[in-house]
Amino acid sequence: MPNRLTPDARRPLVLAALVLLLVGVTVAMLAGIVAFSSSARMVSHTYRALGQIEAVQSALGTTESAARGYRLSGDEAM
Repeated sequence: MPNRLTPDARRPLVLAALVLLLVGVTVAMLAGIVAFSSSARMVSHTYRALGQIEAVQSALGTTESAARGYRLSGDEAM
């Protein structure tokens, strides 16, 4: 005689499997949210760093231009 479970005996097993599936999906979703949040922070940091680099490059260009003007004219106002 085969060892088959009756529908009433199967119900708790199916429910347990569904709960485990739900827990697994929830854990995967939370891991995805954490990864997305980390990526968003890194992107934000990158844009801030690029802005600072642009400001330094602009200041350097202004300084180089002033140095050229001073060398050509000898006037400290340049």
